Amino acid sequence: MNRQLKELVATSRCFDRTEKLEIINHLIATRESSVDSIAKTLKISPSTVYNYLIDLLRAGFVEKRKLPGKKGKFVFHIKDFTFSINPCIIANSFKIKKDVVLLIIFDMDDTIIRRSDIPSQLSQAGKNAINKAKERLFDKGIPLSTPPSELFEAKWIHSKYGNSIAWYISTWLTVAGVPTGGLMKELTDQFVNEYYTSIEHSAPACKAFPDVLPFLDALKGQAYFAATSNSSNETIIRTLKQNELFDYFTIDSIPLILGGDQIPKSKETIRALLKMAKIPAKNSVMIGDSVRDIEVARNAGIPSHLTIAVSRGITPQDTLKSLKPGVRIVNDLGKIVSFIKS
Repeated sequence: MNRQLKELVATSRCFDRTEKLEIINHLIATRESSVDSIAKTLKISPSTVYNYLIDLLRAGFVEKRKLPGKKGKFVFHIKDFTFSINPCIIANSFKIKKDVVLLIIFDMDDTIIRRSDIPSQLSQAGKNAINKAKERLFDKGIPLSTPPSELFEAKWIHSKYGNSIAWYISTWLTVAGVPTGGLMKELTDQFVNEYYTSIEHSAPACKAFPDVLPFLDALKGQAYFAATSNSSNETIIRTLKQNELFDYFTIDSIPLILGGDQIPKSKETIRALLKMAKIPAKNSVMIGDSVRDIEVARNAGIPSHLTIAVSRGITPQDTLKSLKPGVRIVNDLGKIVSFIKS
C-alpha cells in the first residue's frame, strides 16, 4: 500500500482496517467480484470480507448484484464516488445510531414466520430422491424399499429439527437401501437443491405469527432487529416485505439479514450480524425455535441467559429443555418484552 493510502488509514476512523482499502483496490482491478473470490485473493476470511463489504456498502462506496439463479450469489463492484480525504466526512458515512445498544437476532422459519409447508416440501423431496435412486439402480439389481410412512410425517420431521436438509435426504436414502458413496452424495445434493427451490417459491405466502408485530413495535427504537435463515437473502426479504415487517430489520435502509446463500447458518452468521450492527455479543439476544438456533448463538458468544426459545409447537419442549445451560422457553414473544427492556 502506498504512503498516501497509509496516511488515509491513519487519519480516518472510518477506514479502520487497511483491508477495506485492499478490497476497494481489488474491486477496481477486477470490476466485480464475489466474497469468496476476494477472500481467496486477499487471504482474508469470507466472513470478514462480507462484514467489510457491508461497511463499504453502507457508506456508499460499493454496490452489489445478485447473479442469475435461485441460489445465485451476490457479486460486488465499486460505486462511482468522489470525496475529499476528510476523516469527518468518511466517519459520518459509517455512523450508526449510538442510542441503540441492543441487537435482537431472530431465526426466520417457525420463529417469525409459520412454515407449515416445510414438512410436506421436505418429505416430497425425499420421496423423489428415493424414486430417482430406484431408477438409477434398477439395472444393477440392487433392491430398494420404501421407508415407513411415519418417517415422512410432520411429527417425525419436527422431532428431528436441528439437523440439516442433507441429513434428512441421506437418512431416507439410507433407510431405503441406497449404498453409501458417490450415488448417495449425488442424489442428496440434487434433492437438497430441489427442496430449497420449492421452499423458496412458497415462503412469501407464509404468514407471520400474531405476536411478532406487537413485539417489534414494543422494542422499536430500543433495539435493532436481525433475521437469519438457511433460505436465501432474497427469500427472507420478500417474505418480510409480504408481511410488512421488512423495515424493522434495517439500519439506515441496510438490511440486517443473512441468508444461507451468504453464510450457511452457523456461529459465523451470528458474528457477521453482530459486526453489521456494530453491537457486541454481550448486548445481543437470540430468539429461535430449535436447539440449533440456540447453540449457534451461544457458540458465537451470546450469553446463555440471552438465548430464548419460542415454542411454536414444532420442536418438542423436552428437546428444548435438554439444552445445557438451560434456555428460557416462551410460547408468546410478549412474555419477554419486559425482560429484554430490563
